[in-house]
Amino acid sequence: MKLTKSFHYEQLNRINLYSSIALCIMMICIELGNKHSILGVRLSYWGCLLFIVALIIDGVLGNLRFFSKQQPVRNLQVFLLVWLSYGVIQAVIEILLGNDSLDGMILLCLNVIVAFFLLVNCNSQRRIIRYIDTVSIILLICILISIWEIRTGNHLVEIANYEKYHMLVFATFYNQNDYCTLLCLGIILQILGVKLTSNKIKKCFYIIISVLAGYMAYRTESRASYICLVLFFALWIICACGQKLLKQYAGILLLVLGIGCFVFLGLAGKIGSLIYMIDPDRFKIYSEHIALIGSNFMFGYGPMMLAEITGNAPHNLYIEFWGDFGLILFSGFVYFTLFKFVKAKSDLRVNLNPFFFAFALMLPILGCSSSNIQRIRIFWISISICYATAFFKEKRLH
Repeated sequence: MKLTKSFHYEQLNRINLYSSIALCIMMICIELGNKHSILGVRLSYWGCLLFIVALIIDGVLGNLRFFSKQQPVRNLQVFLLVWLSYGVIQAVIEILLGNDSLDGMILLCLNVIVAFFLLVNCNSQRRIIRYIDTVSIILLICILISIWEIRTGNHLVEIANYEKYHMLVFATFYNQNDYCTLLCLGIILQILGVKLTSNKIKKCFYIIISVLAGYMAYRTESRASYICLVLFFALWIICACGQKLLKQYAGILLLVLGIGCFVFLGLAGKIGSLIYMIDPDRFKIYSEHIALIGSNFMFGYGPMMLAEITGNAPHNLYIEFWGDFGLILFSGFVYFTLFKFVKAKSDLRVNLNPFFFAFALMLPILGCSSSNIQRIRIFWISISICYATAFFKEKRLH
């Protein structure tokens, strides 16, 4: 029995043997290297090239697999392919019409490729921890750069509004909110690593990285990162307590109550007033983008075209997705990143359902921070790792 189980795990780890490792390097390159070049080529493209070579090697050796064996995970992969295909068609049409949609198409391709292969490669607990470790490395690189920024007062990137923000830290990002998004979601993935690993040294490493990343989030002075981390832990505790009382219905009940409150506030006209009270500039941006979505709510304008048309980033995950890709893909995105997490049933040793519920409900709030979620890879990295973990099923050996 033990030999059979060991052989099974060895077979799992041979799937996408080289490309699964190259994907780690690609993740680091495309998250941190979008603005930096080697030999005149963006670092992110070098990571993509290495990954493509690794895919070819796996194909030659017969180790290549594109789709997960788990049906829920495979369904999300299919959705990603539909999203990519539709986005590319939109971008090509916009380019033929003389509009600049090339950058949006490239970023869409990077997002989908990373998410697609993370889903198929997170086929064992060992692999899941490997990709969490990769996020740890990304965070560590940013933390070291931020420490250098604090000590020297210099920056690796050119900062917009230098007079206002030059005392803050930005690491490889030129936008304060984008860096905070990385730190916030990175910390959540470190917490997932603490829950999954049995190695005490690694647990301590994840905790140390989380504390340092939290400090750097403080140095960016971003309200969204503080609010979202507090909200995440609050939702986690509420759902965990609810599960003790209501079993599997806790998450569904909390989701229904949350949506009900949102609809009630919307009908009462209070949501707009609340946003205006918190941030009048953000209210103006939302109003402008929502009005534009109303003119083409079914089909969307194409990758990053909503921001291109208005001249402002949407600063909202859901507004951007709906405006760029239309109602049908938007509905699919909400289904996979919200409703599916509520129904997650993993075979892992620890009960992580409250964790995933909190992650899914926190994500839209965090999406109000980043200036443009298309260029923030950590959104799709975190969604893919959490989704693959949430629907992880161990093969039963008898």
